[in-house]
Amino acid sequence: FAIQTANGETKYVLINLSLRSVNDAHTQNHHNNHTNCAAKTAPIRFSQPDQDDYIVCIAHDITTDVQEEYQTASEAQELRLLVDTANAPIFGIDAQGNINEWNDKTAEITGFTKTEVLGQPLLSALFISPSFQESVSEVLSNALEGRGTSNYELEFQTKSHETRYLLLNATTRVDVNSKIVGVVGVAQDVTEAAKHDRAVAGMANELRQLIDTA
Repeated sequence: FAIQTANGETKYVLINLSLRSVNDAHTQNHHNNHTNCAAKTAPIRFSQPDQDDYIVCIAHDITTDVQEEYQTASEAQELRLLVDTANAPIFGIDAQGNINEWNDKTAEITGFTKTEVLGQPLLSALFISPSFQESVSEVLSNALEGRGTSNYELEFQTKSHETRYLLLNATTRVDVNSKIVGVVGVAQDVTEAAKHDRAVAGMANELRQLIDTA
Protein backbone atom coordinates (compact mmCIF):
# COMPACT_ATOMS: atom_id res chain seq x y z
CA PHE A 1 0.00 0.00 0.00
CA ALA A 2 0.99 3.66 -0.31
CA ILE A 3 2.39 5.72 2.54
CA GLN A 4 3.46 9.35 2.80
CA THR A 5 6.97 10.19 3.97
CA ALA A 6 7.88 13.14 6.20
CA ASN A 7 8.95 15.16 3.14
CA GLY A 8 5.69 14.50 1.30
CA GLU A 9 6.89 11.73 -1.03
CA THR A 10 4.77 8.67 -1.74
CA LYS A 11 6.31 5.29 -1.04
CA TYR A 12 4.81 1.90 -1.85
CA VAL A 13 5.43 -0.94 0.57
CA LEU A 14 4.57 -4.61 0.77
CA ILE A 15 3.59 -5.68 4.29
CA ASN A 16 4.05 -9.13 5.82
CA LEU A 17 2.56 -9.84 9.25
CA SER A 18 3.40 -12.88 11.35
CA LEU A 19 2.42 -14.03 14.86
CA ARG A 20 5.39 -14.93 17.03
CA SER A 21 5.95 -16.29 20.53
CA VAL A 22 8.49 -15.05 23.04
CA ASN A 23 9.82 -18.60 23.20
CA ASP A 24 11.35 -18.26 19.75
CA ALA A 25 12.10 -14.53 19.97
CA HIS A 26 15.84 -15.01 19.91
CA THR A 27 15.73 -17.26 16.85
CA GLN A 28 13.28 -15.00 15.03
CA ASN A 29 15.28 -11.86 15.76
CA HIS A 30 18.37 -13.48 14.31
CA HIS A 31 16.43 -14.50 11.20
CA ASN A 32 14.93 -11.02 10.79
CA ASN A 33 18.30 -9.36 11.08
CA HIS A 34 19.64 -11.60 8.34
CA THR A 35 16.59 -10.88 6.16
CA ASN A 36 16.88 -7.15 6.64
CA CYS A 37 20.45 -7.16 5.44
CA ALA A 38 19.61 -9.11 2.29
CA ALA A 39 16.22 -7.67 1.32
CA LYS A 40 16.28 -4.18 2.87
CA THR A 41 13.14 -4.82 4.89
CA ALA A 42 12.05 -3.02 8.04
CA PRO A 43 10.76 -5.17 10.96
CA ILE A 44 8.43 -3.68 13.57
CA ARG A 45 7.24 -5.57 16.68
CA PHE A 46 3.73 -5.08 18.09
CA SER A 47 2.85 -6.63 21.48
CA GLN A 48 0.77 -6.17 24.62
CA PRO A 49 2.23 -6.23 28.15
CA ASP A 50 2.25 -9.62 29.88
CA GLN A 51 1.41 -11.51 26.67
CA ASP A 52 3.56 -14.30 25.28
CA ASP A 53 2.57 -13.74 21.65
CA TYR A 54 3.39 -10.75 19.53
CA ILE A 55 3.08 -9.62 15.91
CA VAL A 56 6.06 -8.87 13.69
CA CYS A 57 5.46 -6.53 10.74
CA ILE A 58 8.02 -6.56 7.92
CA ALA A 59 7.68 -3.86 5.27
CA HIS A 60 9.47 -4.13 1.93
CA ASP A 61 9.92 -0.99 -0.19
CA ILE A 62 8.53 -1.72 -3.70
CA THR A 63 8.34 1.90 -4.84
CA THR A 64 10.65 1.40 -7.82
CA ASP A 65 8.69 -1.64 -9.04
CA VAL A 66 5.35 0.17 -8.73
CA GLN A 67 6.65 3.26 -10.52
CA GLU A 68 7.95 1.10 -13.38
CA GLU A 69 4.53 -0.59 -13.65
CA TYR A 70 2.81 2.80 -13.77
CA GLN A 71 5.23 3.96 -16.47
CA THR A 72 4.58 0.85 -18.55
CA ALA A 73 0.83 1.27 -18.17
CA SER A 74 1.08 4.92 -19.21
CA GLU A 75 3.08 4.04 -22.32
CA ALA A 76 0.59 1.31 -23.22
CA GLN A 77 -2.28 3.78 -22.86
CA GLU A 78 -0.51 6.30 -25.11
CA LEU A 79 0.12 3.59 -27.71
CA ARG A 80 -3.53 2.51 -27.57
CA LEU A 81 -4.64 6.10 -28.13
CA LEU A 82 -2.24 6.45 -31.05
CA VAL A 83 -3.55 3.31 -32.75
CA ASP A 84 -7.23 4.10 -32.13
CA THR A 85 -7.05 7.67 -33.43
CA ALA A 86 -4.56 7.19 -36.28
CA ASN A 87 -5.63 8.71 -39.59
CA ALA A 88 -5.18 5.35 -41.31
CA PRO A 89 -6.89 1.96 -41.03
CA ILE A 90 -5.07 -0.30 -38.57
CA PHE A 91 -6.31 -3.81 -37.92
CA GLY A 92 -4.77 -7.01 -36.67
CA ILE A 93 -5.26 -10.72 -36.21
CA ASP A 94 -4.05 -13.29 -33.70
CA ALA A 95 -2.12 -16.44 -34.59
CA GLN A 96 -5.40 -18.19 -35.47
CA GLY A 97 -6.41 -15.50 -37.96
CA ASN A 98 -9.12 -13.94 -35.81
CA ILE A 99 -9.45 -10.15 -35.60
CA ASN A 100 -8.03 -8.65 -32.39
CA GLU A 101 -7.33 -5.09 -33.54
CA TRP A 102 -9.67 -2.69 -35.31
CA ASN A 103 -9.08 1.04 -34.98
CA ASP A 104 -11.52 3.89 -35.43
CA LYS A 105 -10.49 4.60 -39.02
CA THR A 106 -11.05 0.98 -40.04
CA ALA A 107 -14.51 1.10 -38.47
CA GLU A 108 -15.26 4.33 -40.32
CA ILE A 109 -14.20 2.95 -43.70
CA THR A 110 -15.85 -0.47 -43.42
CA GLY A 111 -18.94 0.40 -41.38
CA PHE A 112 -18.21 -2.46 -38.97
CA THR A 113 -17.67 -1.47 -35.34
CA LYS A 114 -14.88 -2.95 -33.26
CA THR A 115 -17.40 -4.81 -31.13
CA GLU A 116 -18.93 -6.46 -34.20
CA VAL A 117 -15.66 -7.80 -35.60
CA LEU A 118 -13.47 -8.76 -32.63
CA GLY A 119 -12.93 -12.52 -32.62
CA GLN A 120 -14.21 -12.94 -36.19
CA PRO A 121 -11.96 -14.53 -38.84
CA LEU A 122 -10.52 -11.88 -41.16
CA LEU A 123 -10.56 -14.36 -44.04
CA SER A 124 -14.31 -14.26 -44.37
CA ALA A 125 -16.57 -13.22 -47.25
CA LEU A 126 -17.93 -10.69 -44.78
CA PHE A 127 -14.67 -8.71 -45.07
CA ILE A 128 -12.56 -10.02 -47.96
CA SER A 129 -13.74 -10.47 -51.55
CA PRO A 130 -13.75 -14.19 -52.47
CA SER A 131 -11.38 -13.51 -55.37
CA PHE A 132 -8.82 -12.06 -52.94
CA GLN A 133 -9.04 -14.60 -50.13
CA GLU A 134 -6.31 -16.91 -51.44
CA SER A 135 -3.78 -14.10 -51.91
CA VAL A 136 -4.71 -12.48 -48.60
CA SER A 137 -4.26 -15.83 -46.88
CA GLU A 138 -0.75 -16.04 -48.34
CA VAL A 139 0.11 -12.52 -47.13
CA LEU A 140 -1.09 -13.30 -43.61
CA SER A 141 0.63 -16.69 -43.52
CA ASN A 142 3.92 -15.09 -44.55
CA ALA A 143 3.58 -12.47 -41.82
CA LEU A 144 2.86 -15.17 -39.23
CA GLU A 145 6.15 -16.73 -40.29
CA GLY A 146 8.02 -13.45 -39.87
CA ARG A 147 7.87 -12.25 -43.49
CA GLY A 148 5.98 -8.98 -43.83
CA THR A 149 4.39 -7.59 -46.98
CA SER A 150 4.39 -3.98 -48.18
CA ASN A 151 2.03 -2.15 -50.54
CA TYR A 152 -0.38 -5.02 -51.07
CA GLU A 153 -3.64 -3.89 -52.67
CA LEU A 154 -6.59 -5.39 -50.84
CA GLU A 155 -10.28 -5.39 -51.71
CA PHE A 156 -12.26 -4.94 -48.53
CA GLN A 157 -16.01 -5.45 -48.25
CA THR A 158 -17.94 -2.87 -46.23
CA LYS A 159 -21.04 -3.43 -44.15
CA SER A 160 -23.10 -1.81 -46.91
CA HIS A 161 -21.61 -4.29 -49.44
CA GLU A 162 -19.39 -1.74 -51.13
CA THR A 163 -15.80 -2.49 -52.13
CA ARG A 164 -13.01 -0.40 -50.69
CA TYR A 165 -9.48 -0.70 -52.01
CA LEU A 166 -6.80 -0.61 -49.34
CA LEU A 167 -3.06 -0.48 -49.85
CA LEU A 168 -1.76 -2.65 -47.03
CA ASN A 169 1.45 -3.19 -45.08
CA ALA A 170 1.26 -6.45 -43.11
CA THR A 171 3.79 -6.77 -40.29
CA THR A 172 4.52 -9.58 -37.85
CA ARG A 173 3.42 -8.90 -34.28
CA VAL A 174 5.53 -10.36 -31.45
CA ASP A 175 5.22 -10.45 -27.67
CA VAL A 176 7.80 -9.44 -25.07
CA ASN A 177 9.58 -12.77 -25.58
CA SER A 178 9.80 -12.21 -29.37
CA LYS A 179 7.26 -14.97 -29.96
CA ILE A 180 5.04 -14.39 -33.01
CA VAL A 181 1.48 -13.80 -31.79
CA GLY A 182 -0.23 -12.30 -34.84
CA VAL A 183 -0.18 -9.77 -37.64
CA VAL A 184 -0.85 -6.05 -37.67
CA GLY A 185 -1.95 -4.35 -40.86
CA VAL A 186 -1.58 -0.62 -41.52
CA ALA A 187 -3.39 0.52 -44.64
CA GLN A 188 -4.30 3.46 -46.85
CA ASP A 189 -7.71 3.81 -48.43
CA VAL A 190 -7.04 4.32 -52.18
CA THR A 191 -10.58 3.77 -53.39
CA GLU A 192 -11.00 7.12 -55.04
CA ALA A 193 -9.14 7.07 -58.35
CA ALA A 194 -8.29 10.77 -58.10
CA LYS A 195 -6.32 10.09 -54.90
CA HIS A 196 -4.69 6.89 -56.04
CA ASP A 197 -1.43 8.28 -57.47
CA ARG A 198 -0.84 10.57 -54.50
CA ALA A 199 -1.60 7.76 -52.06
CA VAL A 200 0.88 5.39 -53.70
CA ALA A 201 3.63 8.03 -53.77
CA GLY A 202 3.33 8.93 -50.10
CA MET A 203 2.51 5.46 -48.85
CA ALA A 204 5.96 4.08 -48.04
CA ASN A 205 7.05 6.89 -45.73
CA GLU A 206 3.67 7.41 -44.03
CA LEU A 207 2.99 3.76 -43.31
CA ARG A 208 6.54 3.09 -42.12
CA GLN A 209 6.17 5.86 -39.54
CA LEU A 210 2.82 4.45 -38.42
CA ILE A 211 4.18 0.91 -38.12
CA ASP A 212 7.26 2.03 -36.16
CA THR A 213 5.06 3.78 -33.61
CA ALA A 214 2.28 1.15 -33.46
